[in-house]
Amino acid sequence: MNSSSAMQTSSSREKKSLLIFLSTLVSVVFIFVIVSAYFSKSISDRFAAFRYQSVRYLQDRVANSSEIQIAEDALVLGDSTAARNLFVGHWIGLRSSSLAVMGGSLIDSDLLMRAYLKSNKPPKCVVIMTSYGAIGSHFKTYFWETMVQSGFYSFESLVELYDISQMFGEYPSDSYSRVSYLKKILFDHNSIWIDFGLLQAAIWDSDTERSARRAMRSLIRARGASPQSREAAGRARKKFFDDNHEFLNHKFKEERTLDSYIHDLLRLLVNHKVQVLVVAPPMAESARTPTAEAWLKDYTAHLRPILSEYPNVKGLLETKWLPATNFSDINHLVDTAAAKFSIELRPEIDACVQRAQNDH
Repeated sequence: MNSSSAMQTSSSREKKSLLIFLSTLVSVVFIFVIVSAYFSKSISDRFAAFRYQSVRYLQDRVANSSEIQIAEDALVLGDSTAARNLFVGHWIGLRSSSLAVMGGSLIDSDLLMRAYLKSNKPPKCVVIMTSYGAIGSHFKTYFWETMVQSGFYSFESLVELYDISQMFGEYPSDSYSRVSYLKKILFDHNSIWIDFGLLQAAIWDSDTERSARRAMRSLIRARGASPQSREAAGRARKKFFDDNHEFLNHKFKEERTLDSYIHDLLRLLVNHKVQVLVVAPPMAESARTPTAEAWLKDYTAHLRPILSEYPNVKGLLETKWLPATNFSDINHLVDTAAAKFSIELRPEIDACVQRAQNDH
């Protein structure tokens, strides 16, 4: 064999080895993705903390895998103010549950109800409570962490959100180009990657799984509500005005993207002949500053005309100020105070349900 033939043979072997290496590498990556996709959800379902479990509860509730078609008397929508302050379990005799999203907004509520009504009968009455101004902090953190990464919303609805925000120059279009937003969705949406931090905690901390189970059990028992322990009463954290409530230190600002989804939600409910009751969250007296009162006054003036556009919608928009000892922060009641607040609201819930029955 001459030197030229030897070199060709050597080059052929190198190419073959490289091809085998690349094929093996692609196979390993493919297998890793498949294994990760298979185990990531089961690991999260078994070990992830309360926020993940609350989204998992919503997914199960909206999907209605039991296919039992019984209309709720009352269904709660909103953010953590609805989850913490409205205890459906205290509305004895009413078939009721909560789809409130911790760290969410009425954008979440609108998208949730679109999905809910595909698998469930319309409720008779929907009770809405939300912290309108908190969207500035909620939207940029919890929305991605909970609702996008879980794959809860369709790709199409997330693109729609960008398009609507672009009309008003608001988040997310003011922070992402369309290309970067789509890339973020593609990477984050229904994330298949194993959370190795969670996996490590599950291996080394025996309480991780118990905590996840307790979280899901508490959501099931409370029918989607999230009671705040009475041990938090009066504690109100060292920063009573945390990032989620900082908006009360400023002038009221319209959130036009959010308003668009509020309109869509109310249209959806009215078209399904659902009675709607919009309730202002209670507030701690310690937050009753002139600036906070001015914000609430302007917010009420902004919201009232929106609600008046739709029949079947009633607003209880006057803020109820209560002693700070009833709260864990500015507008989240502890469980005993929330139970009392919910019981006192019962006559309005009954009237809402009765209006729906009269319509039918």
